[in-house]
Amino acid sequence: MLRGKTTIARDNLETIMSISNEKFAEIERQMMDLVIDSYLKGTKLQVTSNERKVSVVLFQGKNEQLHLFIDDIHKITVEILKGKAQFNVIKQVSKQDIAYITAFAKCLGIPEQRALNGLSPFIFD
Repeated sequence: MLRGKTTIARDNLETIMSISNEKFAEIERQMMDLVIDSYLKGTKLQVTSNERKVSVVLFQGKNEQLHLFIDDIHKITVEILKGKAQFNVIKQVSKQDIAYITAFAKCLGIPEQRALNGLSPFIFD
C-alpha cells in the first residue's frame, strides 16, 4: 500500500476501474438517481447495477449523512455540513467498488479528483 498523498490522473480512471467510460457514465446516472430519490423519499433505496446491489441510506439531522452500501457492505459515508460534503468513513473498498464510490461522491459535490485521491490507498493496495 502506498503511504502519503497520491494523485490519480483522470485518464487512468478507465484502467483503474476496469470499465469503459460509457459504463462509468451509466453508474453515475444510477448513483444520481439513488441520491435524489433518497432525498425525495427519505428512505433506503437500492438498485441492481452490473449484478451488484447498490444502496443509499440518508440520515438527516444537524448534519446529513449518506451511506453507500454495495452488496450489503457499508463502503463509505459522506457527511454534509453547512453545504459542504466530505468523506467521513471509507472502509472495505475493493477496486470493483471504485466506480460506484467515485460516482456517489461526485453526486454529492465532491470533485472526482478528490474522491480518487481519497481512495488511492485502496487502489494501490
